[in-house]
Amino acid sequence: PAKGVVSALGLQLVMQIVFGSGDSARAAGLMHELLQQRYARDLETEADAVAAETLHAAHIDHRGIIAFFERMRKKEGKIGDNRLFSYFSSHPATKDRITALEAKPRTATKPPLLTAKEWQELRGICGKTEKRSF
Repeated sequence: PAKGVVSALGLQLVMQIVFGSGDSARAAGLMHELLQQRYARDLETEADAVAAETLHAAHIDHRGIIAFFERMRKKEGKIGDNRLFSYFSSHPATKDRITALEAKPRTATKPPLLTAKEWQELRGICGKTEKRSF
């Protein structure tokens, strides 16, 4: 986060010096925002990879993350697949996140953390959720 703040402030200062004020400054501001969103998307992609690697190190299958993103994608509908929209988003397209996670090898060697019965009890405590088959 601090790295992003320093980067953003440095880039903003350079753009103010180069473009000054007026229409060109507004255009530069938009370009700055797009660059910042790209930076945020890269951090989110990295976070997804670290999450999968952390699960793998614990011998836990990362398909739960994929299932989560698949549920998100269903709720997003068509807007989630809109490439133009993705340029303005601080997060990668959900479809891209799923694809990247599916490309990672499955290395889980331990049994699931919860038995089927324990999972059902937890779902009962947390409320109604979609049925999953993983």
